[in-house]
Amino acid sequence: MANARVNDPIESHLAAASIDAWRTTPTKEAILNLLALTPMTDEELVQAYSNMAYIGGAPQSSAQNIRTVRCQLHREGKVHIVGVTKSASGRQTRIWRTA
Repeated sequence: MANARVNDPIESHLAAASIDAWRTTPTKEAILNLLALTPMTDEELVQAYSNMAYIGGAPQSSAQNIRTVRCQLHREGKVHIVGVTKSASGRQTRIWRTA
């Protein structure tokens, strides 16, 4: 469920209560479709998503939002970790795939 700040007006609280956090959005659908094709790291997912959005196959979205939505999908059990690799910067990063 979405949250409103304590000091927000009642309309904000009502709007937040009306949002179904588990619904499938176009961004979620695009990420699920990409991860169904092949396992990817977040870096690869952001690049693939950006390419898809560029040609009109997905709504425009920031890299941070793509990672946030992937995290939501993980919490929902729709994607899971299938391995670990090193990122371009040399840090360990997880590889994701649809569940």
